[in-house]
Amino acid sequence: MNQIFEFRKELNIKKLVIVIIVAIAIILGIIFAASHISKKEEEKIEAEKPNRTFYSADKSISLDFLKTYEFKQYKPQDGYLLELRTQKNLNIFVAKKDLLSGKSLYDIASADLKTYINEFTNYSNISELNEFDYNENKAYTYSLHYLSSKTPYYLQTIWIETANAYYTLDIEFPLNDLNNYTNIINDTINSFKIY
Repeated sequence: MNQIFEFRKELNIKKLVIVIIVAIAIILGIIFAASHISKKEEEKIEAEKPNRTFYSADKSISLDFLKTYEFKQYKPQDGYLLELRTQKNLNIFVAKKDLLSGKSLYDIASADLKTYINEFTNYSNISELNEFDYNENKAYTYSLHYLSSKTPYYLQTIWIETANAYYTLDIEFPLNDLNNYTNIINDTINSFKIY
């Protein structure tokens, strides 16, 4: 009798273990299916949006552009936080620099312009430094044309001073595409966010 009781007890434990394993498998299957469906739904919503947002690796800044620009994000080099490029050589580089005490933003942006002039031997159409406000922060911008591998380029540089850093946005593209990219400067300034 004792053996029958032990056998039934052992059989019940095995049944219970099997039921628990099957229940866990069903629950995991439901969770996996729900997350897969949720991910597909998020991808569908993202695909329907007209814009794409690009974030720096540390999520400290972002830029948001129409998908029609066809930007691709690259691993930033040369101290940049964000590097965007298109196949048509529309490039945007964003950097962050430490504040310099005793120097005005005008002096720093002016020195940057002089550096570009010294760097490019073939340049033209250098603009004046123009001041503007970016979200209650002082900002300066300038532009110039330069020659790179026999291709003329347009370069627009924007300097923004915040309470704890300077941000520079360099926008460049072939000069022949100037009419195609008339809105890119405003799109860049309007979509640039610091977190």
